[in-house]
This record gives sequence, C-alpha cells and structure tokens, in this order.
Amino acid sequence: GVAHGIKDRDSPAAPSNADDGDRAVVERDHLVHWWCERQLARCLRRCSRHRDAAPFLEPLPYEELGLEDFPAVVEQPMDLQTIGELLESGGYEDDDGLI
Repeated sequence: GVAHGIKDRDSPAAPSNADDGDRAVVERDHLVHWWCERQLARCLRRCSRHRDAAPFLEPLPYEELGLEDFPAVVEQPMDLQTIGELLESGGYEDDDGLI
C-alpha cells in the first residue's frame, strides 16, 4: 500500500552540536518539523484510503498503456506512493519540495 511505508516516528532529538543558547530554538524547530511530518503522513494515509484514490496510489504505468508522450506532457508526475516514499526518506526538507 501507498502509505504503509510511512511510520509514526518518535520525536527526534536536536543535534548535539548546538550550543546552549541556540538549543531551545533548535529543539523547537525539530519538534515543529517532526509534528509537520506526522501530520503530512496522517493526511497521506487518509488520501490513500479515499474511495476515489485508486488512480493516484502508484505511478502511472504509462509505457504499458502506450502513452509514450506522457513524460513530455507531465513534467513531474506524482502519485501517493512516491509522495510517501519522499516523505519517509526526508525528501521534503522545505515547503517548496512538498508544494
């Protein structure tokens, strides 16, 4: 399944290289990032279970369907499985990557 690879991870610790003055800010930022990832994973699971989600669950097998021009027409194809893999692997490090 698409969202099965997404795990609810424990809240990460702040990096140990932060000095005491910055540690609270770094910890807060890590906590916010962790919370956002969990919310995105939750949203992805809900989208994956939607009754109309089937066409979006995994990459389109465009070659099998004879849609040879698909990569030229759709420059950045996206599906819920790929989003889940990117989310799990840390592929979305900023807002621009997700949007």
